Amino acid sequence: MAFAKLSLALIFSLLLVLSSLVAANHCDCGGKRGGRAQGGHSHNTTSPSPPTIDIGALVSSDLFDQLLDNKKAVMGCAGSSFYTHASFMAAAKAFPAFGCTGSPEQRKTEIAAFFAQTSAQTAGGELPGGLLSSGYCMVESHDKNRYCQQSEAWPCAPGKSYHGRGPLQLKWNFNYGACGRAVGFDGIINPEIVAKDPEVAFKSALWFWMTPQGNTPSCHDVILGVWKPSKVDISAGRTTGCYGTVTNIINGREECGQGPNAHGKVRVGFYKRLGVLLGVDTGPNVDCYNQKPWN
Repeated sequence: MAFAKLSLALIFSLLLVLSSLVAANHCDCGGKRGGRAQGGHSHNTTSPSPPTIDIGALVSSDLFDQLLDNKKAVMGCAGSSFYTHASFMAAAKAFPAFGCTGSPEQRKTEIAAFFAQTSAQTAGGELPGGLLSSGYCMVESHDKNRYCQQSEAWPCAPGKSYHGRGPLQLKWNFNYGACGRAVGFDGIINPEIVAKDPEVAFKSALWFWMTPQGNTPSCHDVILGVWKPSKVDISAGRTTGCYGTVTNIINGREECGQGPNAHGKVRVGFYKRLGVLLGVDTGPNVDCYNQKPWN
């Protein structure tokens, strides 16, 4: 009996030691989950735990230059000297779940989707490779509409314009205000910083990507396939894990539910090109032509 008790105690001690070793060797991607502003809307998502990988292992300086190939063939593109690998990497540290969540395939798919959407948002100019070689050409929109909507939380400042700036062309006073609060700048008083500081520019794009917007889920949760669409979403054609649904979040009112259109084809073209560069299968659900936009 005494021998049996001793054996059980020894086994229990060994199990404790093994558990400690496993815990000590486990690390996550940046030590935090997500990069969202606090107080966001509740959505049907269950994000997988961040894995043991650094975004820098997936997006090297050379790959960054390939993703933004306008940097090598540019005439009159403000973005050619503005958007840099260093500024992207610095911004990504504030959003450690970006490109670091899920399987290796999911991580590369998210990176391809992000750079495809941002390339489409900033495409412009006549470059030798055509429109699909003009991503990251634009830093701020030529549309100088003020984009000011009455808001108690984020009242517009006199003389300030909240037109599109940065990789995702952040617009509207309420987006500048919320983004600035989340990443550390005064978006109402100083919206211009998004077009002057490349790190802030990338942070603005990553903030929008990682954060649920109004009644929509985050682009991050959609592209990873962890967002669970409601019956209403399904009837509207909005599915999870779908690049087209990401487009719906970003520019649904302009591009979705209208059948094939020029803007949508550019977004799909960028995604397929970047999918090849990153070695990921972009799949069939790449457009939102038959999706209803969110209200």
